[in-house]
Amino acid sequence: MTANVQTTAGLSLGADIGTLTVAGDYTQLPAGQLTIRLGGLAAGTQYDQLIVSGTASLAGTLALALTGGFTPTADAVFTVMTYGAETGSMAVAGGGQPYTASYAATALAITAGGLSGQP
Repeated sequence: MTANVQTTAGLSLGADIGTLTVAGDYTQLPAGQLTIRLGGLAAGTQYDQLIVSGTASLAGTLALALTGGFTPTADAVFTVMTYGAETGSMAVAGGGQPYTASYAATALAITAGGLSGQP
């Protein structure tokens, strides 16, 4: 089924780490929050990934939650979203350390910045 998704509150990809596919457009409004769990380096099996076939219109927050005792090393990269096109951006919060968001033509990746005081 093809459907567009708009969230004004929170979206989590389910009880277990996995992949959610939106066959259409995804719109996250300024009050919206997308929660992505990080438990390892493999997309869809160790960390959540949102796949949008259409346009991802982004605002609000990308909330990161560590799971299973996982702590990313500095410079670990997670492709948390893929899309056909993208507009806007999200603030990144949580995850126990700073992260940098990189918006490419077809994907959003976050890079761990390392815990304070660690190389």
